[in-house]
Amino acid sequence: MNSSIKRSGVAAVLLLAASMAVVPAAGATAATTDSSGAVNYVALGDSYAAGQGLATPTGQPAAGCNQTAEDYPHQLAAKLGYNLTDMTCSGAVTENISKNEQSVTDASGAVTSLPVQASALNDSTNIVTVTIGGNDAGFAPVIQSCVATSPDGPVAGSNQDFKDPTCTEQYMKKGVDTLSKNIADKVARHLDSTFKTIKKAAPNAQIFVVGYPSLFPDAASTPAAGCFTDLGTEPSSVSFTATDVAYLHSVEVQLNQTIAEQAAAAGLTFVDNLPASVSHSMCPQGPSSYINGIALNSTGTGPLVNPASLHPNLVGATFLASQTYDAVTASGY
Repeated sequence: MNSSIKRSGVAAVLLLAASMAVVPAAGATAATTDSSGAVNYVALGDSYAAGQGLATPTGQPAAGCNQTAEDYPHQLAAKLGYNLTDMTCSGAVTENISKNEQSVTDASGAVTSLPVQASALNDSTNIVTVTIGGNDAGFAPVIQSCVATSPDGPVAGSNQDFKDPTCTEQYMKKGVDTLSKNIADKVARHLDSTFKTIKKAAPNAQIFVVGYPSLFPDAASTPAAGCFTDLGTEPSSVSFTATDVAYLHSVEVQLNQTIAEQAAAAGLTFVDNLPASVSHSMCPQGPSSYINGIALNSTGTGPLVNPASLHPNLVGATFLASQTYDAVTASGY
Protein backbone atom coordinates (compact mmCIF):
# COMPACT_ATOMS: atom_id res chain seq x y z
CA MET A 1 0.00 0.00 0.00
CA ASN A 2 1.50 3.37 -0.99
CA SER A 3 1.98 6.21 1.49
CA SER A 4 -0.87 8.42 0.27
CA ILE A 5 -3.41 5.59 0.45
CA LYS A 6 -2.16 4.65 3.90
CA ARG A 7 -2.55 8.19 5.12
CA SER A 8 -6.04 8.47 3.62
CA GLY A 9 -6.98 5.30 5.45
CA VAL A 10 -5.52 6.58 8.71
CA ALA A 11 -7.38 9.86 8.31
CA ALA A 12 -10.61 7.92 7.86
CA VAL A 13 -9.86 5.98 11.01
CA LEU A 14 -9.74 9.29 12.87
CA LEU A 15 -13.34 9.94 11.85
CA LEU A 16 -14.45 6.83 13.69
CA ALA A 17 -14.22 8.75 16.97
CA ALA A 18 -17.23 10.77 16.00
CA SER A 19 -19.42 7.73 15.54
CA MET A 20 -15.87 3.88 19.85
CA ALA A 21 -13.72 -11.39 37.16
CA VAL A 22 -16.54 -10.21 39.53
CA VAL A 23 -16.05 -7.93 42.54
CA PRO A 24 -19.29 -7.98 44.61
CA ALA A 25 -20.39 -4.74 46.22
CA ALA A 26 -20.18 -4.68 49.99
CA GLY A 27 -23.51 -5.54 51.51
CA ALA A 28 -25.16 -6.23 48.15
CA THR A 29 -28.45 -8.11 48.39
CA ALA A 30 -30.66 -9.58 45.72
CA ALA A 31 -33.37 -7.19 44.55
CA THR A 32 -36.96 -8.39 44.31
CA THR A 33 -39.00 -8.64 41.12
CA ASP A 34 -42.11 -6.61 40.47
CA SER A 35 -45.64 -7.79 41.30
CA SER A 36 -45.90 -9.69 38.02
CA GLY A 37 -42.78 -11.70 38.82
CA ALA A 38 -40.90 -10.16 35.88
CA VAL A 39 -37.33 -8.93 36.24
CA ASN A 40 -36.99 -5.43 34.81
CA TYR A 41 -33.52 -4.89 33.38
CA VAL A 42 -32.17 -1.54 32.15
CA ALA A 43 -28.88 -1.39 30.23
CA LEU A 44 -26.87 1.83 30.15
CA GLY A 45 -23.65 2.73 28.39
CA ASP A 46 -21.67 3.50 25.27
CA SER A 47 -20.79 1.71 22.01
CA TYR A 48 -19.09 -1.19 23.80
CA ALA A 49 -22.39 -1.94 25.53
CA ALA A 50 -24.43 -1.13 22.41
CA GLY A 51 -22.65 -3.68 20.21
CA GLN A 52 -21.65 -1.19 17.53
CA GLY A 53 -20.90 -2.92 14.24
CA LEU A 54 -22.63 -6.21 14.97
CA ALA A 55 -25.19 -7.74 12.65
CA THR A 56 -28.68 -6.53 13.55
CA PRO A 57 -29.35 -2.83 14.25
CA THR A 58 -32.23 -2.25 16.67
CA GLY A 59 -32.75 1.42 15.86
CA GLN A 60 -33.03 2.00 19.61
CA PRO A 61 -33.04 4.32 21.44
CA ALA A 62 -32.38 6.06 18.10
CA ALA A 63 -30.90 4.89 14.81
CA GLY A 64 -27.77 6.98 15.31
CA CYS A 65 -26.91 5.02 18.47
CA ASN A 66 -25.65 2.03 16.41
CA GLN A 67 -27.18 -0.36 18.93
CA THR A 68 -27.53 -4.00 17.82
CA ALA A 69 -29.55 -7.01 18.91
CA GLU A 70 -26.30 -8.92 19.52
CA ASP A 71 -25.02 -6.54 22.19
CA TYR A 72 -24.31 -8.06 25.59
CA PRO A 73 -27.48 -6.64 27.21
CA HIS A 74 -29.69 -8.34 24.62
CA GLN A 75 -27.80 -11.61 25.00
CA LEU A 76 -28.04 -11.43 28.79
CA ALA A 77 -31.75 -10.60 28.80
CA ALA A 78 -32.50 -13.44 26.39
CA LYS A 79 -30.56 -15.94 28.49
CA LEU A 80 -32.23 -14.93 31.75
CA GLY A 81 -35.69 -14.06 30.45
CA TYR A 82 -35.56 -10.45 31.63
CA ASN A 83 -37.63 -7.52 30.40
CA LEU A 84 -34.97 -5.37 28.74
CA THR A 85 -34.91 -1.62 28.26
CA ASP A 86 -31.68 -1.01 26.34
CA MET A 87 -30.62 2.64 26.53
CA THR A 88 -27.05 2.05 25.33
CA CYS A 89 -25.82 4.43 22.66
CA SER A 90 -22.55 4.90 20.81
CA GLY A 91 -20.64 8.01 21.79
CA ALA A 92 -22.21 8.26 25.24
CA VAL A 93 -20.22 9.80 28.06
CA THR A 94 -21.02 9.63 31.77
CA GLU A 95 -23.04 12.86 31.72
CA ASN A 96 -25.33 11.42 29.00
CA ILE A 97 -26.38 8.90 31.63
CA SER A 98 -26.76 11.33 34.49
CA LYS A 99 -27.63 14.86 33.36
CA ASN A 100 -27.10 15.84 29.71
CA GLU A 101 -29.09 14.87 26.63
CA GLN A 102 -27.14 13.17 23.83
CA SER A 103 -27.51 14.21 20.20
CA VAL A 104 -26.96 11.48 17.59
CA THR A 105 -26.99 11.56 13.81
CA ASP A 106 -28.19 8.61 11.73
CA ALA A 107 -27.04 7.53 8.26
CA SER A 108 -29.56 9.84 6.58
CA GLY A 109 -28.23 12.84 8.49
CA ALA A 110 -31.24 13.10 10.79
CA VAL A 111 -30.36 14.36 14.26
CA THR A 112 -32.10 13.01 17.35
CA SER A 113 -31.80 14.39 20.87
CA LEU A 114 -32.01 11.62 23.45
CA PRO A 115 -33.07 11.96 27.08
CA VAL A 116 -30.53 11.06 29.74
CA GLN A 117 -30.20 7.30 29.95
CA ALA A 118 -31.00 7.27 33.68
CA SER A 119 -34.52 8.48 32.84
CA ALA A 120 -35.34 4.81 32.14
CA LEU A 121 -34.67 3.92 35.80
CA ASN A 122 -37.28 3.84 38.52
CA ASP A 123 -38.37 2.03 41.68
CA SER A 124 -39.42 -1.00 39.62
CA THR A 125 -36.00 -1.48 38.04
CA ASN A 126 -34.45 -4.74 39.29
CA ILE A 127 -31.20 -5.05 37.35
CA VAL A 128 -28.96 -2.37 35.85
CA THR A 129 -25.80 -2.82 33.83
CA VAL A 130 -23.58 0.08 32.83
CA THR A 131 -20.44 0.28 30.72
CA ILE A 132 -19.11 3.83 30.59
CA GLY A 133 -15.97 5.95 30.96
CA GLY A 134 -14.04 5.22 27.78
CA ASN A 135 -15.37 8.27 25.94
CA ASP A 136 -14.78 10.46 29.00
CA ALA A 137 -11.14 9.37 28.82
CA GLY A 138 -11.09 10.22 25.12
CA PHE A 139 -9.94 6.70 24.38
CA ALA A 140 -11.27 6.50 20.81
CA PRO A 141 -9.51 9.64 19.47
CA VAL A 142 -6.40 8.73 21.47
CA ILE A 143 -6.22 5.32 19.83
CA GLN A 144 -6.85 6.80 16.42
CA SER A 145 -4.05 9.34 16.89
CA CYS A 146 -1.75 6.36 17.44
CA VAL A 147 -2.52 4.62 14.12
CA ALA A 148 0.84 4.11 12.37
CA THR A 149 1.85 3.84 8.74
CA SER A 150 4.65 1.34 9.50
CA PRO A 151 6.02 -0.62 12.49
CA ASP A 152 8.35 2.34 13.15
CA GLY A 153 5.79 5.06 12.48
CA PRO A 154 5.08 7.80 11.81
CA VAL A 155 1.71 7.94 13.55
CA ALA A 156 -1.23 10.12 12.62
CA GLY A 157 -0.95 12.27 15.72
CA SER A 158 -3.73 14.35 17.18
CA ASN A 159 -3.31 16.84 14.33
CA GLN A 160 -2.97 14.20 11.60
CA ASP A 161 0.46 15.59 10.76
CA PHE A 162 2.32 12.24 10.67
CA LYS A 163 5.39 13.75 12.31
CA ASP A 164 6.09 11.56 15.35
CA PRO A 165 7.38 7.98 15.32
CA THR A 166 4.97 7.06 18.17
CA CYS A 167 2.06 8.79 19.85
CA THR A 168 3.19 8.10 23.40
CA GLU A 169 5.30 11.25 23.71
CA GLN A 170 2.50 13.59 22.61
CA TYR A 171 0.62 12.74 25.80
CA MET A 172 3.61 13.53 28.01
CA LYS A 173 3.73 17.23 28.91
CA LYS A 174 6.59 18.42 31.11
CA GLY A 175 6.96 14.96 32.56
CA VAL A 176 3.23 14.56 33.24
CA ASP A 177 1.19 11.85 31.50
CA THR A 178 -1.88 13.87 30.52
CA LEU A 179 -4.02 10.79 29.81
CA SER A 180 -3.25 9.34 33.21
CA LYS A 181 -3.98 12.68 34.90
CA ASN A 182 -7.30 13.01 33.06
CA ILE A 183 -8.41 9.53 34.16
CA ALA A 184 -7.34 10.08 37.77
CA ASP A 185 -9.02 13.47 38.00
CA LYS A 186 -11.91 14.25 35.64
CA VAL A 187 -12.95 10.73 34.65
CA ALA A 188 -12.96 9.54 38.27
CA ARG A 189 -15.15 12.48 39.32
CA HIS A 190 -17.60 11.92 36.49
CA LEU A 191 -17.87 8.21 37.27
CA ASP A 192 -18.50 8.98 40.93
CA SER A 193 -21.32 11.39 40.12
CA THR A 194 -22.88 9.09 37.52
CA PHE A 195 -22.84 5.99 39.71
CA LYS A 196 -24.51 7.94 42.51
CA THR A 197 -27.19 9.13 40.06
CA ILE A 198 -27.89 5.57 38.92
CA LYS A 199 -28.12 4.30 42.48
CA LYS A 200 -30.54 7.06 43.47
CA ALA A 201 -32.72 6.57 40.37
CA ALA A 202 -32.95 2.78 40.83
CA PRO A 203 -33.03 2.34 44.63
CA ASN A 204 -34.27 -1.26 44.50
CA ALA A 205 -31.93 -2.52 41.79
CA GLN A 206 -28.80 -4.60 41.73
CA ILE A 207 -26.35 -2.49 39.72
CA PHE A 208 -23.49 -4.05 37.77
CA VAL A 209 -20.69 -1.90 36.38
CA VAL A 210 -19.42 -3.94 33.45
CA GLY A 211 -15.78 -3.17 32.71
CA TYR A 212 -14.22 -2.96 29.28
CA PRO A 213 -12.43 -5.89 27.64
CA SER A 214 -8.76 -5.52 26.80
CA LEU A 215 -8.14 -3.84 23.45
CA PHE A 216 -4.38 -4.25 23.60
CA PRO A 217 -2.27 -7.17 24.88
CA ASP A 218 0.01 -7.10 27.87
CA ALA A 219 3.69 -7.96 27.39
CA ALA A 220 3.10 -11.67 27.97
CA SER A 221 0.38 -11.82 25.30
CA THR A 222 2.17 -9.71 22.68
CA PRO A 223 3.59 -11.74 19.75
CA ALA A 224 7.38 -11.79 19.47
CA ALA A 225 7.11 -10.07 16.10
CA GLY A 226 4.87 -7.35 17.52
CA CYS A 227 1.31 -6.43 16.64
CA PHE A 228 1.74 -4.29 13.55
CA THR A 229 -0.08 -5.22 10.36
CA ASP A 230 -0.25 -2.76 7.50
CA LEU A 231 -3.50 -0.82 7.26
CA GLY A 232 -5.75 -2.46 4.69
CA THR A 233 -3.61 -5.54 4.06
CA GLU A 234 -5.58 -7.71 6.47
CA PRO A 235 -9.35 -8.02 6.85
CA SER A 236 -8.80 -6.37 10.24
CA SER A 237 -5.47 -4.61 10.74
CA VAL A 238 -3.57 -3.75 13.93
CA SER A 239 -1.59 -0.71 12.83
CA PHE A 240 0.20 0.34 16.01
CA THR A 241 3.87 0.52 16.97
CA ALA A 242 5.21 -1.70 19.75
CA THR A 243 5.79 1.34 21.96
CA ASP A 244 2.21 2.50 21.60
CA VAL A 245 0.71 -0.97 22.13
CA ALA A 246 2.43 -1.13 25.54
CA TYR A 247 1.45 2.43 26.41
CA LEU A 248 -2.20 2.06 25.38
CA HIS A 249 -2.48 -1.15 27.38
CA SER A 250 -1.21 0.72 30.45
CA VAL A 251 -3.87 3.39 29.88
CA GLU A 252 -6.67 0.84 29.66
CA VAL A 253 -5.40 -0.83 32.83
CA GLN A 254 -5.60 2.50 34.67
CA LEU A 255 -9.07 3.23 33.29
CA ASN A 256 -10.26 -0.22 34.36
CA GLN A 257 -8.89 0.28 37.88
CA THR A 258 -10.48 3.72 38.16
CA ILE A 259 -13.89 2.38 37.12
CA ALA A 260 -13.52 -0.47 39.63
CA GLU A 261 -12.60 1.92 42.45
CA GLN A 262 -15.52 4.26 41.76
CA ALA A 263 -17.95 1.34 41.52
CA ALA A 264 -16.76 0.04 44.89
CA ALA A 265 -17.02 3.48 46.47
CA ALA A 266 -20.66 3.70 45.31
CA GLY A 267 -21.45 0.22 46.60
CA LEU A 268 -21.96 -1.24 43.12
CA THR A 269 -20.79 -4.59 41.74
CA PHE A 270 -17.88 -4.40 39.30
CA VAL A 271 -17.53 -7.02 36.56
CA ASP A 272 -13.81 -7.10 35.77
CA ASN A 273 -13.37 -8.17 32.16
CA LEU A 274 -9.77 -7.11 31.60
CA PRO A 275 -7.86 -10.10 33.06
CA ALA A 276 -9.85 -12.75 31.17
CA SER A 277 -9.64 -10.87 27.86
CA VAL A 278 -6.02 -9.69 27.77
CA SER A 279 -4.96 -12.74 25.75
CA HIS A 280 -7.93 -12.18 23.38
CA SER A 281 -7.29 -8.54 22.47
CA MET A 282 -7.11 -7.21 18.92
CA CYS A 283 -3.50 -8.42 18.75
CA PRO A 284 -3.04 -10.83 17.14
CA GLN A 285 -6.21 -10.98 15.07
CA GLY A 286 -7.74 -14.45 14.82
CA PRO A 287 -10.75 -16.58 15.74
CA SER A 288 -10.13 -16.08 19.47
CA SER A 289 -9.88 -12.28 19.28
CA TYR A 290 -12.63 -10.43 21.15
CA ILE A 291 -11.86 -7.05 19.54
CA ASN A 292 -11.83 -6.07 15.89
CA GLY A 293 -8.80 -4.33 14.49
CA ILE A 294 -9.17 -1.61 11.87
CA ALA A 295 -11.27 -2.80 8.94
CA LEU A 296 -11.52 -0.78 5.75
CA ASN A 297 -14.82 -0.87 3.89
CA SER A 298 -14.29 -2.56 0.52
CA THR A 299 -17.89 -2.22 -0.71
CA GLY A 300 -17.42 1.18 -2.29
CA THR A 301 -20.36 2.63 -0.38
CA GLY A 302 -20.64 4.02 3.14
CA PRO A 303 -17.74 5.09 5.36
CA LEU A 304 -14.18 4.09 4.43
CA VAL A 305 -13.65 2.58 7.87
CA ASN A 306 -16.04 -0.10 9.07
CA PRO A 307 -17.84 1.11 12.23
CA ALA A 308 -17.07 -2.26 13.86
CA SER A 309 -13.38 -1.31 13.95
CA LEU A 310 -11.83 -1.19 17.44
CA HIS A 311 -15.03 -2.64 18.99
CA PRO A 312 -15.98 -6.08 20.30
CA ASN A 313 -16.87 -8.64 17.66
CA LEU A 314 -19.60 -11.22 18.25
CA VAL A 315 -17.20 -13.44 20.20
CA GLY A 316 -16.32 -10.43 22.36
CA ALA A 317 -19.93 -9.41 22.95
CA THR A 318 -20.75 -12.98 23.92
CA PHE A 319 -17.80 -12.96 26.34
CA LEU A 320 -19.16 -9.80 27.99
CA ALA A 321 -22.62 -11.37 28.23
CA SER A 322 -21.15 -14.51 29.82
CA GLN A 323 -19.10 -12.55 32.34
CA THR A 324 -22.10 -10.46 33.29
CA TYR A 325 -24.35 -13.53 33.50
CA ASP A 326 -21.95 -15.05 36.02
CA ALA A 327 -22.04 -11.86 38.10
CA VAL A 328 -25.82 -11.55 38.02
CA THR A 329 -26.51 -15.18 38.88
CA ALA A 330 -23.91 -15.05 41.66
CA SER A 331 -25.91 -12.20 43.19
CA GLY A 332 -29.00 -14.38 43.53
CA TYR A 333 -30.83 -13.95 40.24
